[in-house]
Amino acid sequence: MNLDYALVTSSSLPNEVRESVNYVSLDKDQWLDLVEYSEVIVNEDEDQDVLLLVCAKGTPEQEEADRIERKRKADEEAALHAELRDLRREIEDLTEEVSVHGKEAMTREEKREELLRELAKLSDENEALIDAAQEKERLRLQREAEAAERRSRLREKSKSIFNALYDQ
Repeated sequence: MNLDYALVTSSSLPNEVRESVNYVSLDKDQWLDLVEYSEVIVNEDEDQDVLLLVCAKGTPEQEEADRIERKRKADEEAALHAELRDLRREIEDLTEEVSVHGKEAMTREEKREELLRELAKLSDENEALIDAAQEKERLRLQREAEAAERRSRLREKSKSIFNALYDQ
């Protein structure tokens, strides 16, 4: 049996949750009834897990800090993509440079080898950036999937609790 309470600020609550038809605002009496009822459920059935989530209005400072953090993450991701585009352009430029400067002082083979080394280096850096961006995307998708799963479980538990609460 498990009865947990959690407190989050409204600015950290995803908009999808607040806009959901399952998002219910309670007055004090309803809240107290829900807590009492949840304790009864948990005490009667050891398999029950109940999480009561309290959403507090965040302070303007908290909301601003959350907004800044979301913007920072978006800017960081945009910077990684911009760097990746720049590296791709640099690879194209080096490839073009190979064809333009092929008749200079170095023999064609020496120039080719030098450019291939530079290209391999840039390709390695490019691959590392791609891998980092893919890992970041994978983690973001994983977090979203976990959040969706939690929302789904909470929604089902909430429906069960509210149905039981209001059917009495």
